Amino acid sequence: MSKVTRVKSFSELRTVLKRDNRRRERRLEQGRKNAARLFVSYLRPRIPVAFGELRSSVHVEGTLVVVDAPHAAAVERGSRPHWMPLQPLIEWVKLRGFQGLASPKSLARLPGRTTTEHATNVASQLDDQRRGGAGHSGPARPYGVDADVVNVAKGIQLAIALKGTKPHWYMRDSLPMAREFLRVEIGKAMSKDG
Repeated sequence: MSKVTRVKSFSELRTVLKRDNRRRERRLEQGRKNAARLFVSYLRPRIPVAFGELRSSVHVEGTLVVVDAPHAAAVERGSRPHWMPLQPLIEWVKLRGFQGLASPKSLARLPGRTTTEHATNVASQLDDQRRGGAGHSGPARPYGVDADVVNVAKGIQLAIALKGTKPHWYMRDSLPMAREFLRVEIGKAMSKDG
């Protein structure tokens, strides 16, 4: 039931309306903050993860959801062809290559949407390198040869230089849930008495 307020003048009405609007604005702001926090919790597991830098950069500033890792936009939207530094690719190949050697059950538990696919692909490329190239039937060298990792990383570097990178759309695909969190949390905040 609505609360009825009686006023005796326009001046008093103006004061009551200002006070009521400030309360509504505070509740609206709290609803937006709650929605932003819920959205961050929803978004984090949907972000591709290698070393965790991108995922850990997701946070709330007031009512804004911020993803401020340097490569956030490139992962979301993909990138045009460019020359990638080799060292980060070497580290990525080592991580994914060792993950790709895991059992299928362990692979299924890896975080991120593309992790399993990348891990098995990199492990396969490393295996090809270890065997002396695709289709080679000679004796295999032992795992862990740094030259193999560098060769795979250089191949990825060249592919990025020629084609760029594919988008992952972690944010765009999550926006319908952001809208839903906002609708629910603002509805809750605005339905409170007082």
